[in-house]
Amino acid sequence: MRMRFIPILTAFFALCLILSGCGGKAEDWERLYKDTGERLAAQDAPSVGSVGGEWLVVGLARSGMLSDEAAASYLENAEEYVQSIGSDRLHPVKSTENSRLILGITAAGGDPTDIGGYDLLRGLADADYIRAQGTNGPIWALIAFDCGDYPIPEEGDLSRENLVGAELWSAVSPTRDFRKAECNSAPLPEPESEKYTVDVPLPETGFKACYVDLIYRTDDGRQYKISTRIFMTDPGKLL
Repeated sequence: MRMRFIPILTAFFALCLILSGCGGKAEDWERLYKDTGERLAAQDAPSVGSVGGEWLVVGLARSGMLSDEAAASYLENAEEYVQSIGSDRLHPVKSTENSRLILGITAAGGDPTDIGGYDLLRGLADADYIRAQGTNGPIWALIAFDCGDYPIPEEGDLSRENLVGAELWSAVSPTRDFRKAECNSAPLPEPESEKYTVDVPLPETGFKACYVDLIYRTDDGRQYKISTRIFMTDPGKLL
């Protein structure tokens, strides 16, 4: 099994991981997964914002439940919002506003480099700007760039040069309940390109869960990590 890890977090998949780790029957969590998605999809058209906005769009898109109509409506709302701000930067100090909208726009099939005539990626090209929120700014900026394989704008001073390593974490369990499973880590070799591609063998029996930690270092020498979502497999496939 070959997986390319792109760090992105969604509340929708967090719910699925919780349900899959509770030891219930497969049909139970699948029913809850489906019911949750249908309830979210039945809400009003997604708007811009943390509640009922980008995280809703990302969750529905990743689960295959985002309709063309909902995606188009969200992109229209996002365009109007960005035009109302009138800048590549949506907030004077909160770069995560740009990052969140980039995630939502990408999930909806839009282009964050031209949304309402503004380039939200260019709004994240300044390192001092995204560091104004501490490590939260760089973390979400990197997630935003990675979600669509977007290049970092050349006119800024932001770069990926502070990526210092990565670790693969994995655990095996006879059931979907990993609470008593031992989780082991192994360093990953430096990639030939900007992306880590990891080959993870499927388990012979039971289930395997794995994720990757990307390790970054700040200018003052401190390290922080960005984790991918958790992937779960059985002997035959990625779940």
